[in-house]
Amino acid sequence: CKKELVREVKKRGGKVSEGTKASGEFFRVWMDVKAALTGKDRKTILNSCEYGEEKALDSYNNALVNHLEHLSTKQQIIIAAQKSLLKTDHDQIKSLLDALVDA
Repeated sequence: CKKELVREVKKRGGKVSEGTKASGEFFRVWMDVKAALTGKDRKTILNSCEYGEEKALDSYNNALVNHLEHLSTKQQIIIAAQKSLLKTDHDQIKSLLDALVDA
């Protein structure tokens, strides 16, 4: 998804931010620490993954709801398709989490 978005930004003459946003990097480090402290407890890890997917979906929703006027039709299609992929990932994580709870 990132590569596709980067191509679209460059094609439109925009500047692509390099590296990872601090909040994203912090989240990944926090997940590593949390996994180490919890003994790699699956439920805790899946909860963290679900949270991360929900935050990503929030960003896509924000773009499609609050910034639609700044997006071309093609860009709207790209973002909607990526959102759909993220939703599928989120639902898979949720299913794994539900299976752990039911077990």
